Amino acid sequence: MPTRQEVPINSQILRWARERAQLTPEEASARAGIRDLRIRGLPAKDRLLIWESGQEKPTLNELELIAKAYRRPIITFFLPEPPVIQTGLQDFRTVADRPLVKTSPEFDAFRRQVEVLQKEVRALVESENRAPLEFIGTTTMATHPSTMAEMIRQKLEFSFVDQQRVRNSDDLFGVLREKAEKLGVFILRKADLGNWHSRITTEEFRGLVICDRIAPFVVVNPNDAKVAQPFTLIHELVHLWLGESGISSFNILEARITNYQEREVYCNKAAAELLVPERVFLTYWQRVRTQRLDSAIESLATEFKVSRVVVARRLLDLGRVNEEEYWTQYNQWRTEWSDQSEEQRHEGGGPSYFINMKSKLGIKLLDTVIKAAYDGKISYGEASKILGIKIDYFAQFYKG
Repeated sequence: MPTRQEVPINSQILRWARERAQLTPEEASARAGIRDLRIRGLPAKDRLLIWESGQEKPTLNELELIAKAYRRPIITFFLPEPPVIQTGLQDFRTVADRPLVKTSPEFDAFRRQVEVLQKEVRALVESENRAPLEFIGTTTMATHPSTMAEMIRQKLEFSFVDQQRVRNSDDLFGVLREKAEKLGVFILRKADLGNWHSRITTEEFRGLVICDRIAPFVVVNPNDAKVAQPFTLIHELVHLWLGESGISSFNILEARITNYQEREVYCNKAAAELLVPERVFLTYWQRVRTQRLDSAIESLATEFKVSRVVVARRLLDLGRVNEEEYWTQYNQWRTEWSDQSEEQRHEGGGPSYFINMKSKLGIKLLDTVIKAAYDGKISYGEASKILGIKIDYFAQFYKG
C-alpha cells in the first residue's frame, strides 16, 4: 500500500477557512468530496475535524478539493496565521441588525475579486490624472428623497422627457448605465466566478457599491429579474451620493418587512422617485384609474418605461391600491416571468461571447483597461488578467 503523503498545512487556518465559508463540518466535507475512511470507521466530517485539530493532515489532492470548496488559494493554508479580512464594504443586508442571509464561499470570493479589480482600475484612472468626481458623498439622508432623485437625474442629464423617449423598460437599464458611465462610474452586471456553477443568487446580493472619488464601482446582479435591475442601479447610485460602500439585497418589489436598515429604505424611496416621480405619476394615475387595474398599470408602465410591477409597487406605496390587489397582480406576473425563463433556458443559444462580456464588464471598464494596454501602461497579459478575457479578443472589444 502506498504511503500517504500529507502536506504540512496550518490546521488553524483550515478551520478558519471553513468557518469563514460558514460551513458546518458535514457541509464542508460534502462540498469538498471528502470520503469516509471505512477501514477506521471514520465519517468524512470526522476526518475533516481531525485535520483541523492538527492530529493528521490532508494529502495535496484532498487539500486541492478543500481549497476549491472554500474558494481559497491553496497558499492560504500554509500561512503562519489567518489573513486579516480587509473590506470597506458595509453589509446593508440586515433586518433589525441581524444578517438576512448566509454568505456563501462563492460570494465571499466574488466580493474579494471585485475589491481587487476596483483597486487595479483605480490605479489606471489615477495615472490619467483625472479630477476626482465631485458628486461622490455630497449629501446625506437629511436630503428629501425627491430632492436626491432630482439631483441624480440632473447629474445624469436624464430628464423625464428623456425617460419617455426610451423604447421600453428593457432598454432603460442600458440608457441609465451609459449615462452613469459617462459620469465616471464603472458599472458591472456580474454575479459569478467565471462559470455558471459559481452563480450567486439575488438572496445574497442584488447590488454592490464601492464608493471612491476616482473609480467608483457599482455591481448589479444579472440573475435578478430584468425589470428590477434599473431600480437596483439607481439604488446603488444613491449610495454613491451618500458616500457609502456596501452590499444590498433589499427587493422593494417583494418586501413585506418594514424594519430594514434606514439607509436601504431611503435609497429605495429616492430610486422610486427618480424612476416614477410621485407628482407626475399621480397626474397620470388620475387619467387611467377608472380602467381595469391591469389595464391601468399597463398604460402607466408604457408611459414611464418601467415594468408593470414597479408601477404596481408605486401605487401600493402611495396608497392607491391595497395589499391584496398588489399581490394578486404580482403573483400573476411572477408566473409569467417563470414561464419565460423556462422557455429561454430550453431555447439555448444566447448572446455571443462579445455581447455577453460587454454586458458583464461594461464599456467603460473594457475601454479603460484595454486602452491602458495599448498605451503601454500595463502589459497585455496584465490587462487580460484584470478583465478575464483573452488577449486575442482585445482588438474586437476595443473596436466595439
